[in-house]
Amino acid sequence: MPRIKNIITGSLIISLFVIYSGLFFPANATEATTVKWRVQSAWPPPEKILPDSEYFGGYGMIMEVARKVHQKTNGKFQIEVFTPGTLIATKGILNALRTGAIDMAACNGAYWGGTIPSANIESMSVGGASDPTVFVPMLTESDWLKIIRKDYARFGLYYLAPAPAASSVIMGNFEANNIEDMRKYKIAASGAKGDLFKILGIAAVTVHSTDIYPALDRKTIDAVMYSSYCLETYKFHEVVKYLIWSEIQSPLLSNMVCNMKSYEALPKAFQNALDEAGMEVAVKQLAGTNKMNDIARHAAEKYGIKQITLEGDAKKAIREGIIQIWEKYAKKSEDNAKLIKILREYAGY
Repeated sequence: MPRIKNIITGSLIISLFVIYSGLFFPANATEATTVKWRVQSAWPPPEKILPDSEYFGGYGMIMEVARKVHQKTNGKFQIEVFTPGTLIATKGILNALRTGAIDMAACNGAYWGGTIPSANIESMSVGGASDPTVFVPMLTESDWLKIIRKDYARFGLYYLAPAPAASSVIMGNFEANNIEDMRKYKIAASGAKGDLFKILGIAAVTVHSTDIYPALDRKTIDAVMYSSYCLETYKFHEVVKYLIWSEIQSPLLSNMVCNMKSYEALPKAFQNALDEAGMEVAVKQLAGTNKMNDIARHAAEKYGIKQITLEGDAKKAIREGIIQIWEKYAKKSEDNAKLIKILREYAGY
């Protein structure tokens, strides 16, 4: 009996030591219990803008982040990405994120501009630069990301990183070489792009990504302002005849946003892996903006889509309208004003 009692006592001591050690000396994050996240994408497949391309569309970017996180954590942090509408409708993503119904989303700040002050600005819905690659140092060296994360945190959200998707172009079924020509038509454009079009006297409507192709096909809209490479990726070339280039949104930045409680509950090593993956994807995509635009130009040539570049008075009117939009957003908060100052510096006006 004494021997059995000693064994039991020893086992109890060992058990208490293990528990005590676990409380004060947590295991390395890669050895922790597997974490599983659910992520909703606002965009459908395919992942890559072309099968042999190194660049991704909106859905592909979040898939690439998931793969990188899986690799960086030795498979312990698993992110399952759901296609549009699988868990929730796109218009419900923000509420789902805030309530924790999903852990993360890939969407566009333009949809949330009425709630989150910086949302329209961080999506760079207006105000692109002639050379969009200048936004790489803006993202990595300025206070841009810090300010946006602070704003999103007020709504229970962690802003992970932007999701750069080339330049926005107007794809439609009319020829326009000036602003007046566009005033005759209805263009799908959300957020600050829509505000800009209204300033320019152009009819703008909001159409979610999965509804754009049928809307163009049924002619309920005359054009859409969307990522240039979608002419090929989403087969818009089947339902449009013209591609109009401007510097309204170059590059287009959507985003990857997490539920704050979900993010804070992650082991530090997992947080680091997620942050690194998000920025790696964002920077590569930003740096490749011009290459992605070239893919769109080649696709337009292949399918006989006529390309137009807005110049002269049209370009001047757009710039003046953009400044009005910036001034409007800058008045909404002190942080907005700081973001606009940074954006104007890097955009070159």
